[in-house]
Amino acid sequence: MRTRTFHLAACCVILVAGCARPPTTSSGDGDPPAAGPGRFSHSAIQRTIAPWDGPATQLVLSEKELEKGKPDGPRVSVRIYKGPDSLSKQRVRLEGKESRQGAAMWVAEDGKGAPLDWAQIDFDEVREGKPVTGTYEVAFADGKRERGRFEAKWWASEGPGG
Repeated sequence: MRTRTFHLAACCVILVAGCARPPTTSSGDGDPPAAGPGRFSHSAIQRTIAPWDGPATQLVLSEKELEKGKPDGPRVSVRIYKGPDSLSKQRVRLEGKESRQGAAMWVAEDGKGAPLDWAQIDFDEVREGKPVTGTYEVAFADGKRERGRFEAKWWASEGPGG
């Protein structure tokens, strides 16, 4: 009986060890969020306005350094139709095209945009003027997915209601 229990326990340990994998910075199969910045190592956040003139927040994730007014290069632009004060410790998931919750776009090097299949942002604490941290996971139309951590700097508000 003791040998059978030992073998069963050993099999369970081997099974668990074989299934465990370290997190990656690029996903595609349901791994937990990455510890590092992933593909988009630069980010910014700002107050803006929703299409109906309500409060909104824009998060920009970029492969290159960001300058206000000059977001060059490939980037993800996520507009959430809520003010930043309501995003602390919240998860926001946007599906496909623009909805009442917001919109998530892939903007190519040439400035042309296309909707992402979906984007999920998990915010840590959001306090205006302090860097905003969290995790992102985005899915592109071609099936590729990217994930990582961000630390967004604040840009000045955009638009009359932002």
